[in-house]
Amino acid sequence: NPIRTSVDGTVTFDIMVNPGTNAISTVKLELLYDPTKFGEVTGTPVLTPNPATFPQVTEGPTLTPGRAIIGLSIGSDPTRAITAITKVGTLTLKVTSAISATSTISFGTNSSATSITTTGTTA
Repeated sequence: NPIRTSVDGTVTFDIMVNPGTNAISTVKLELLYDPTKFGEVTGTPVLTPNPATFPQVTEGPTLTPGRAIIGLSIGSDPTRAITAITKVGTLTLKVTSAISATSTISFGTNSSATSITTTGTTA
């Protein structure tokens, strides 16, 4: 469903992982957005990890206009592996200019999830 807000409004998106039959231990998120339409919210992180599921930040967050990257891990306890659809974190952006139709926020090619199961694969 589309999210509607005004210029200078804030939009927030939950980032979810669906492990299927795998047991996810790490994720790397590369989120891409139109830097002419979205920017940072003053005093609020663009990417906020969910510490209940991914307590360790292994990379970043790195922010450049139109791109945010963060690496997250469950830590050294394999019993914490993600085996069900789970919230990885939250993306928060400020709408900086009018959007005439739609604007897409997408995963970049550097996004991945690593499984600790022997049948799993890195996606």
